[in-house]
Amino acid sequence: MDKICSELTLRIRELEKGLQDERAGHSSEPHPLLDDSLLSIVVPPTKQDYEVEDGPINFGTLMIADDGSRMKWLGSTAVSAWFLDDEAERDAAATHQYYDNVNVEPNILDLCLNFPFGTIPVDEHAKEELYGYLPSEESDAILLVERFFVNVGWLYNFVPRPRLLSMVRTLYDPSVAPLAPHRLAIIFAVFALTTLVDQHPRPVWRSSHTYSLLARAALGVESIFGTTATLATVQALSLLSLWYQLSDDSGDPSKSWGCLGLTFKVAQSIGLHRDGKIWNLGEEEAQDRRRVFWELQAVDTWQALGYGRPPSLVRPHFDCPQPFDTEESLGHPPNFHRWKHHYMSEGIMSILEHALISNSKTSSPHSIILKLDTKIRSCTIPAKLQLKDANSRNQADEMLLLQHYTSMLSKESALMYLHRGFFARAVFDPPHDPLRHRFSHSVLACFTSACQLLKGMREIIYPYSHLLNRIFGWWGHAYSSAVSPMHARLTDILNSVSR
Repeated sequence: MDKICSELTLRIRELEKGLQDERAGHSSEPHPLLDDSLLSIVVPPTKQDYEVEDGPINFGTLMIADDGSRMKWLGSTAVSAWFLDDEAERDAAATHQYYDNVNVEPNILDLCLNFPFGTIPVDEHAKEELYGYLPSEESDAILLVERFFVNVGWLYNFVPRPRLLSMVRTLYDPSVAPLAPHRLAIIFAVFALTTLVDQHPRPVWRSSHTYSLLARAALGVESIFGTTATLATVQALSLLSLWYQLSDDSGDPSKSWGCLGLTFKVAQSIGLHRDGKIWNLGEEEAQDRRRVFWELQAVDTWQALGYGRPPSLVRPHFDCPQPFDTEESLGHPPNFHRWKHHYMSEGIMSILEHALISNSKTSSPHSIILKLDTKIRSCTIPAKLQLKDANSRNQADEMLLLQHYTSMLSKESALMYLHRGFFARAVFDPPHDPLRHRFSHSVLACFTSACQLLKGMREIIYPYSHLLNRIFGWWGHAYSSAVSPMHARLTDILNSVSR
């Protein structure tokens, strides 16, 4: 029966491809039978799938330079591109470029070097100098914030738009006391992210590297540890971590990974992982803490999956509830962020907790992988984010369209990485016939998700190439996706030749 199911599934895929090619010849609209929801259906697991317990070896990969001067460990779900190791040359070039692009006074550089420990006495004049690097006109600063939410804020929202605009206006109001240094760091980090990806920078804007240095300088005014740490400290560090991830031209966000670890330690030091209501905090403050914690958890969890490494914080070591933001509190519809928090909690964190266990010489049993597969698929994307046809995608605004593709690509990439180890086992095991292998369910799931990822990237690459050039995660998933169909296709060719 299992053999018959595999043969029928392969035949269905061939018919779907033929129908797609025939439809493309006279219509730009997909055939109703080729709806994404139907294409994502894979053959149900068999009894044999649940009985198989031995899987691929799961030690991960330790990469060591010939002279032993550098090393890097990647786990079983790591993005394929991370294995392309030419970091030394790229890091040297990136460091040279970084200092070529900054133009600040020596006092500011001293503050930057004071980050993160804040052990050097700070000159009061240097503090005042920081404010001189803000745009001279309030309208330019507001435009930087507005562009931030167009280019970056749709993905992660550590500071709601109304709050951020209020902070900027405070900076230009002489009747109000200056912002605290770590709150000023938030502003500079936002400016750094905006100028990093914006297609139409204004001449009065400073370079992205300069703004990121100013953010670190503002964090260097006071120690980020101890009693001087606040929620603003965590927000600024989180945004700086995101900047490291997007700005690293090498495509290896190792600095972001390290900065995220530091951010989590500071977050724990102010009890951000606990529910603020137990200390009778006000509703608004408790909501702010929840939002920052779950946004930080989302960044960290997704990076952990991309590296195949343990996350910074796992259950049951936190009880912070998920936030319940509204369009009024965020400044834009909350559907994507609510789904993102739920998906990270119920989907990705479950993969990290069960599929990346290190107390065994083998990977998790195939039965656990199949249960996690079901869990990921059950995290239904909200109807407002699905945009099932070309017409709805054409009518959607830019933020909604990007959130649609991000939610879809997030699910498909998680499924691909979840099944990839068993997919590889089925491809390389004799007689090299993966669709008749005992892990054929993983073969089909991995292959289907890889194809869906490539399809989504093809649809979005041209209109949003300026953003995708910086969001390396999408390119990394696309690279991993291309590897899976290639393996399957090469195996099929070799089998045909041998016959």
